[in-house]
Amino acid sequence: MAAQDPLRGRAALLQEIASGPPRTISDLARARSATRQSVRRVALDLVAEGLARLEPNPAHRRARCLVPTAAGLARARADAASQVRACNARARSLDMEDLRRAERLLRRLRGDGMSSPKPGPG
Repeated sequence: MAAQDPLRGRAALLQEIASGPPRTISDLARARSATRQSVRRVALDLVAEGLARLEPNPAHRRARCLVPTAAGLARARADAASQVRACNARARSLDMEDLRRAERLLRRLRGDGMSSPKPGPG
């Protein structure tokens, strides 16, 4: 997450907490293969913006759970809808034959039983 654009990292973390059960910052960091400190910074930004809050964790007194607020849920839904619209627009611009070629290539790379490419010279 450290190498990500900070706004994209915030949107991704907001989507993650909006779509799952309450989790600690450490749990979220492990799930994202990120440092706890980097997730904590983003989480505190979300809290400061009123998009998330830290709630008591019944399993651990000191490690609170990050949960979305109503505003955070609304933002996560709006962001997801925007992503769907953008993906659909990109998909409409693709050529079907290009997609078929890409599918064949991916199947060969994955080894789906399709014939292997012929070895090149040398």
